[in-house]
Amino acid sequence: MLTRLYLARAVRKYRTAQGLSMEKLAAMAGIRRLTIQQIESAKANPRLSTINALAYTLNVSVQELLRHRLEPEELAELKREKYQELNEEHRREYDEYHKDDLP
Repeated sequence: MLTRLYLARAVRKYRTAQGLSMEKLAAMAGIRRLTIQQIESAKANPRLSTINALAYTLNVSVQELLRHRLEPEELAELKREKYQELNEEHRREYDEYHKDDLP
């Protein structure tokens, strides 16, 4: 799960840093725009060949894509996003489990 999240954030970071749209990156890498969208939303388990194509196109190593570390603010944002995706019952369970984590 974390590897997908690291990959999602890394692809978005490198793509936007280079001023590429999803469509342009997809065309350059020879993959579908929907695949880029699914990778960036951490909903895809891309093949190694897809990861290789993205790394080559973005001019970074595969290791950089898979080992991307989230900045603290990125991690906090990600936690908020994932929390919002939980249904009511799961939110209660999550809150109960993490109640001691609160300051």
